[in-house]
Amino acid sequence: MPHSSQIKYPIVLSGKHPLSALLASSPHISLLHAWPQLLLATLRQKLWILGGRNLVNPALYLSHSATVSQICNQAQDSDIIVTVGDYNLPELTWSFDEDISTLLPINASSEQEIALVESMVASGLHQINSLHNSNGRILDLAFVNEPNIIEFLEPPTSLLRIDNHHKPFVLRISVNDNNRNTDVPNHDDGFDFRHCNFADLNNAILSIDWTDSFNGKNTDETVCVFYDKLYGILNEYVPRRRKSISFKHPWWTSELQQLRNALRKARKRFFRTRSADNWNSLRSIESSYTERQEAVFRDYVARLEETAKHNPSSFWSFIRNRRPSNAIPTDLTLKNRSSDTPENSANLFADYFKGVHCSSSPNFAPESLGNILAFDLNLPPLVVSQNDVLAILKKLDISKGPGRDRLSPMFIIECAVSLQAPLAVIFNKSLHEGSFPELWKTAAITPIFKSGDKHEVENYRADIDKLQLWCSENGMALNISKCKAISFSRRNTRIESGYTIGSTQLESVDLIRDFKFRFNEHISMTTAKAFAALGFIRRYTKDFTDIYALKALYCSTVRSILEYAIRPPSASLE
Repeated sequence: MPHSSQIKYPIVLSGKHPLSALLASSPHISLLHAWPQLLLATLRQKLWILGGRNLVNPALYLSHSATVSQICNQAQDSDIIVTVGDYNLPELTWSFDEDISTLLPINASSEQEIALVESMVASGLHQINSLHNSNGRILDLAFVNEPNIIEFLEPPTSLLRIDNHHKPFVLRISVNDNNRNTDVPNHDDGFDFRHCNFADLNNAILSIDWTDSFNGKNTDETVCVFYDKLYGILNEYVPRRRKSISFKHPWWTSELQQLRNALRKARKRFFRTRSADNWNSLRSIESSYTERQEAVFRDYVARLEETAKHNPSSFWSFIRNRRPSNAIPTDLTLKNRSSDTPENSANLFADYFKGVHCSSSPNFAPESLGNILAFDLNLPPLVVSQNDVLAILKKLDISKGPGRDRLSPMFIIECAVSLQAPLAVIFNKSLHEGSFPELWKTAAITPIFKSGDKHEVENYRADIDKLQLWCSENGMALNISKCKAISFSRRNTRIESGYTIGSTQLESVDLIRDFKFRFNEHISMTTAKAFAALGFIRRYTKDFTDIYALKALYCSTVRSILEYAIRPPSASLE
């Protein structure tokens, strides 16, 4: 096919000249804000602009992001937003952030990169593509508003020829078919200590002769007898709690329920007769139902705003009611094993977590034990008194939930006087025998999804053994002696866990020194996290009008993150 002379002999211009930007602006708008490939292909039919990719200035990213942001503002809570494209930012690096469970850019420096972060991320969207191309870069970005129900997958095979610069991926969206305004049957949810008579309960526990019941039994047998007798009393004196799982909106009222029932009946009458009178009646009931629903929702938001001004943490209950469910799927896989029941899924998680945590006891050489010097200190035996037990039980936090034994802190505090005697016996038996009760060694672990396929058990926790495997496959020697384990938390106290690579347990440290003294990535990552938090608030507070409530949410959620990005005065960004 013959080409025109303009294509064969195009006008050559410098991409740095202002005229080049003016010539590129018109086709960019006519092509609906096209990205570099399409824009350059169109321009090269007449012009050849050297460094044409630099014409994609921040304004183009801002224009695209403004359109996406407008769509996000107009979307309903149940809408799913997916924006996928080649954003052509090869220098931008994405890193997974554990705190907010999403990918964030850690080195946004150019005007295009900053424009993308300050617009797309601040709109409440999450970038979920983590596949690098052959050059180790991510050019195709996938922004979604609900990463909890949108799974990012790498296909095992490709339908078309694979471009080395653009790896294919699949987005799988889980659709919830449950009706939001329905209830499911009640189920047993443990003891209802809020509606029991603690006076009768204490008298029943005090009537048991614990000394005779525990006589001649070891620590484990004593704990089993304690729970057997205690559960027998609880089943007799404490009512069961029947929990109803409801999918109704938190602002739902009985008046709205009646109006909705009337609306359903009016629709049935109209579709059966198609008469004008039934049509007018239907329109009237629809109008009343819509107006009342909006009024009830406005009252609910006003109460929430008033509460958020004094207690910003109450905002999260509002979020949980409006976000879709984030339940762990039943059909899970771990290597060549799969599960189809909750019990099998729990076993897969248990087997996987065993490989991450170090549970083996320390080994001592026999000769080292013989070198231990004996000292006769004449220390008195350690005895736990009932008053010691009572003082500790009274200090429990009543707001905490029950443990594996389903005994809430409310019950323990209210019955501390009657529980101090049997618990003191158990503690002293444990100290005397030097053994810890087996029943108290069990704990409930909730798997937390990180990224990738939700049906893969390995995506619920990072396996550090993969680092050693990767080094071995690529012919690299891993110096395990220089590998450390460090935990980051906002709590004053942290939970210590042993991590291993291969069979070597890693040293747990509190500080890792970086002698480069550069804060660029730290500031970029923290800023991106703050924009993500801001987009999160903007998305879920579209109906808020109280500026003081918005200020409280901003200070507690966004500003608290930015405070960690403050650069010391003596530090240099270069």
